[in-house]
Amino acid sequence: MSLCQNKKTSCGACCGIFNLDVDKKQIHKILVTRTNDFKLNVIYSKKKTVIEFREKFEELELEFPKKDVYTYNCPFLGFIEEKKIGCMIHPSSTGDKNSQNYSFYGASICSVYDCKNKEERNWLEVLLSEMNLDYYEYSSIASNHIFVSKIQNLFIQNEIQIDLKNLKQKNFFEILIMEYLITKKNNFTSFELEMEVKEKINYKKELIDYFEVESREKIDFEIKKMFNKE
Repeated sequence: MSLCQNKKTSCGACCGIFNLDVDKKQIHKILVTRTNDFKLNVIYSKKKTVIEFREKFEELELEFPKKDVYTYNCPFLGFIEEKKIGCMIHPSSTGDKNSQNYSFYGASICSVYDCKNKEERNWLEVLLSEMNLDYYEYSSIASNHIFVSKIQNLFIQNEIQIDLKNLKQKNFFEILIMEYLITKKNNFTSFELEMEVKEKINYKKELIDYFEVESREKIDFEIKKMFNKE
């Protein structure tokens, strides 16, 4: 189990699919279409079929608008299990350690890239594995280190260690995540960075302001309840 491939679902944000400016239903349709075509037409031992698949879907998906024109959308992302998305040319499937060289980024990047949440936040992996999220919802949280870091920094600022055995904390995280999923609309690829450097940060305000306006009163209430501050 890892943050990329959890026991229930998985994240595919670094592959760029969620950078397409389309709704959840269309994302699902794209992934299903890719997967079915890959199973029908790609025979890995016949290298030409892998190349043709990539070229075909790169061309087909040019019609979809992007949130960020510079973020690549890899067509090799598809369903590897019923509820899990992942790389359809991953070495675990092909038996070839260099099989991801058929992708735009190549095996040297795909095989070693870890997003900031995967690198730094084991507690997030455990928390999300216990929530009933689909791949779209899971990816939007697992990849969003800006959102998750604001939560973590609030705990650090209040000198409280994150402990998922603490039901009050766990409930707090789940409320924030579900509210975020209901209201927040953003681009999630795991590449986003906060460029502004702030000397003195009020992490409570930072977290509240990250939510849409209609959610901020509720989040303020939940933070006060969590940290016993009126």
